[in-house]
Amino acid sequence: FLPIPYKCQLLSLFGKPISIHQNDNPSDEDIGAIQKLIEEQILSMFESYKHLVEGYENKKLVFV
Repeated sequence: FLPIPYKCQLLSLFGKPISIHQNDNPSDEDIGAIQKLIEEQILSMFESYKHLVEGYENKKLVFV
């Protein structure tokens, strides 16, 4: 018995690797730049593949 009561479609994506150099004392700007890069990649993948999931064709991804 699984906790999932019905079958559902799962879509997994793996993006291209992001090269980050080790910095033992990063500044807020360094952290913000890396975070922005990660968010851009996630948003790009979402926009590229959202049509594969029924009901997501017109959805927007928002980072809070």
